[in-house]
This record gives sequence, structure tokens and C-alpha cells, in this order.
Amino acid sequence: MITGLTHPGITVSNLENWLAFIRNVLEANHIQSQVSDQQYLSNVTGLPNAKLKIGFVRFAENSFPLEIIEYTNPPGTRQNPQYGCIGYSHLGFQVYDIQSIYNNCLNYDVNVSDIFIEDHAFWGKYQCIYISAPDGIPIKIIEFIDRELSDSSTQIHHTGITVSDLDGATKLMVENLGLDFVFRGRQNENSCSDDSTLNYEFIVLKVPNHNFMIELKRINNKHCAQIDMGHQHPGCLHHCFQVNDIFNDYDSLKLAGVNFVGAPAKVTAGVNRGAYAIYFIGFDGYRFEIFQKPPQRE
Repeated sequence: MITGLTHPGITVSNLENWLAFIRNVLEANHIQSQVSDQQYLSNVTGLPNAKLKIGFVRFAENSFPLEIIEYTNPPGTRQNPQYGCIGYSHLGFQVYDIQSIYNNCLNYDVNVSDIFIEDHAFWGKYQCIYISAPDGIPIKIIEFIDRELSDSSTQIHHTGITVSDLDGATKLMVENLGLDFVFRGRQNENSCSDDSTLNYEFIVLKVPNHNFMIELKRINNKHCAQIDMGHQHPGCLHHCFQVNDIFNDYDSLKLAGVNFVGAPAKVTAGVNRGAYAIYFIGFDGYRFEIFQKPPQRE
């Protein structure tokens, strides 16, 4: 079913602030933005009268972008996610010079942890910092000790999603959507919000035809309120997956019990005019999107 990743995306309260953060701290230069209020956006998102400011950021040439969305309508509510709570998500970036990113945080008065070494059960040993981006959205920066980037630019490495039911989430992602199961393990990790240590079980999934990974986590020793993953709320993470036959896949997923916000909607404006897309609500309220490219134009 899934043939690739179109983009991961994050909803924010102020697009301009986020683009400045991306440029100044993460050193990205390939940035585009637009305002969108066409009717098809309401159909795709399931949010009536949706009006969005959208930024697209590429960290390496020919890579998929990070989509950054500000809803001017309907307005959302900042979720203030706590580390380890259901609904807590983070963006993971691989860099070639973590000290430079750390210094950028200090120069632009961005909340950042000290640099520390983490030995991950799957990814191995790397230097790491946690950044609190605008809206309190967490970003994890890693520099592998024994591996190098394919070029000198920052790259999106993975996303992390905290879930209530690891097996149920994996079933949707692997059996229904067709992501590749890569690894299952346990990990102890220092909390980035206090001095405690979190113990969690995790599964690593890979998007077909991409090196992009999604890490699903279930925390074993912390309990707190679940956040609202409605797509208009700052802090909401979503993934947009590419498919070849969106209507057939829509029918198959509906039969499997997947909750769509509507039928696939045609994109009527912009570079993706002629494409089809639709959101669905997955485990714990996380939003996902399936997307079929427009036909090639002559």
C-alpha cells in the first residue's frame, strides 16, 4: 500500500517564528511558504473552513520536506506535551556538527539540554541534545560517533511517537499501511524535563523506499494526561504517506476499521493540483494522511 513518504508535518502557532527557528538554529536554507484557503483543504483535513499558512523546508537536496502548518482557522490550542505522555511526539534530526547546533541555541536563546552521549539499542552510540522549539515542540539532535552524513547538511532522521498500545499501533502501521518492521527493544533514557529516568519499550519502523524511520514508544514508568492530537493544535505531528491508488487503499483501510475524515479529495491548486489526499485518525488520535501524486503533465 504505502510506496513512500511525502512528508512529516508539524502544526505550530506562528509559522514565521518557526521558519526563523529552522533557519537560525537548524541552518536550513531551502524554505518556501504559502497561504492556502481553498475548499479542498477542508475536505482533506476534515476541518470546516480551514485556512492555513504552510511552510516547506528541505534540509538536503532531493529529500522529502518537513511541512510546517499554522492554522489561522480553525484556531488550535497549544498542547504543552509532557515528555513520555501519550500523544508526545518529537522530530529527530541527524547533524554533522552538534556543537554548532548547540551554539546556535545559545546564541538565539533557545532552550537546549547539555550535550550528552546516548547508547541506543537500535541506532547505537551518538552525541545528543534535546531542544525545546517554539510552542514547546521537542526536537532531538543526534550526531553519530561512528557514522557520517552523506553530505554536510542537517537531515531529518526519524520521528518519535508515544503510544498507549504498542502492538495495536504496530498493527496499523505494518499490517494495514505496509511499513517495514525493523526492530523491537527496551531502553532506559534520561527525561528531558526532570531528573528521572524513563523505561520504555519501542519499535522501529521504516517507510518503504526511504531511509526514514518512525519510532513508536510505550513508556512503562510514567503516567500523565493524553494530549489532543487534533490537527489544528500546535504540537500535533502528522505523517503524509504516498500511495499509488488512493481510492482502492481508502476502501481497504475503511474495511479494516480505519477512521477517515472523509473521502479522498482532489487538490485543486498549487504544485500538487490534480493530486488526491485525505486524512485519517489513527491510534491515540494521531493524524495520518495518504496522498496520490497528480498525473504527469505534458
